[in-house]
Amino acid sequence: MIRSLRGTVTQHEGETTLLEVCGVGYRLTTLPSFLPIVGEEFFLHTYMVVREDAMSLFGFSDRAELDMFELLLKIPKVGPKSAMQFLKQAQLTILKRAILNEDPSYLERLSDISKKNAEKIVLALKGKIDITDIADIADENDAATNIRTEVAEALIALGYAPKEARDAARELPNDIADMQVAMRVTLAMIGKK
Repeated sequence: MIRSLRGTVTQHEGETTLLEVCGVGYRLTTLPSFLPIVGEEFFLHTYMVVREDAMSLFGFSDRAELDMFELLLKIPKVGPKSAMQFLKQAQLTILKRAILNEDPSYLERLSDISKKNAEKIVLALKGKIDITDIADIADENDAATNIRTEVAEALIALGYAPKEARDAARELPNDIADMQVAMRVTLAMIGKK
């Protein structure tokens, strides 16, 4: 099994990355969050799938992404493509927090995830995420989550319905750290709808 690769990115389009390692080109399926510079050297954690008719490599720039991918594969009826699709839509830190708190509502908001499947995923993974993973959760996304919470509370105070307020706050980009800017952006997004 190929568990990691270090090489030069020769091509990157969408979710496909071509990584050249010692003269051999490896085609990897990667997450959209992986934004390599063609010509630069990168290290990727990999997961190899061998089937009767094909071999596939999935690449992850972060070990935590690979770990979650492998956990998702342990859920019945979840294959590599479904697991990648799921990771594409979910923010890893919020996903971990939802699982640790046994809260399937975050998963339900992702497209193609029914309430029943969200509950199944939380149930299947709740004992699998180590409590030490909470340290992984406390990163820059916490600031974004705090801003989103404050924005949602402010919108509710202004008279917006709680669901509408939470949905609008969720659409905020992660890089907004100022509450006034966050409120202006959120109100502008609501005004466009």
